[in-house]
Amino acid sequence: MNFNSTYNSAFLIFSLSICFASCQPSRQLSFQPIKVNIENSGGKKIGIKSQDGVKVAVNHELSTNECLVFRVVVQNNSEETILIDPDNFYYIPKGENRNFRTSNYIKTISNSVALKGVEYAYYKEHKRHKSASAVGIGLGILAFAADIAANETGGKSSNFFNKNIAREAVFGGLAILSEVNESKHEKTLWEIDRSRSVLNFEPMKIQSLRPGEQVEGKIIFPYLEDSDFLLMYFPFGADIINIDFALNN
Repeated sequence: MNFNSTYNSAFLIFSLSICFASCQPSRQLSFQPIKVNIENSGGKKIGIKSQDGVKVAVNHELSTNECLVFRVVVQNNSEETILIDPDNFYYIPKGENRNFRTSNYIKTISNSVALKGVEYAYYKEHKRHKSASAVGIGLGILAFAADIAANETGGKSSNFFNKNIAREAVFGGLAILSEVNESKHEKTLWEIDRSRSVLNFEPMKIQSLRPGEQVEGKIIFPYLEDSDFLLMYFPFGADIINIDFALNN
């Protein structure tokens, strides 16, 4: 058996395994309207008083001329007054730092000091674990090929390139790849980087929201790319009735 031929074949398989593992689709979050249940049934979850925070994560492929529109419907059941701009649209220019936070979209004026609002950030999925899994699979295949070649030529298998290590490398790589594909990324998705630049948007049209009154607000987030996740956090003191979204050309 020709060792060089076996080595070249193993290298080809190794390269293909890297490409295959790197191109595996990651878990896609459901791009559906998010209905918020305002009944307080205990615990921290979507639908409880917004002081606890409501987190929303969506993923969608948009073309460069499409924007993601979020509509947030809130109802004020407390005594505090909420100032909200239901008509103004905020655009983030292409090329701007897309990790940002704004506190001026929705204001509360309770005690004249509370400044609460909508927080949102983008999260880019990292692929280093996928690369590590590809290397593991590729090295395992290469180790198998080298071991077979050594046996065919009458040589002695290397202590490194042996079947046990090869098997561990292959299954280890597959395990990492499976873990990445099945992971919900919840912990990472809910982490909002507060050290990024802050963009302060001043509302143009202000409405006063009295107790029991409902009002709608819209926010536009353009230029989402593949594997970009949008995080939103609503800490203002009102009940969130529902959150939904649409595409806007």
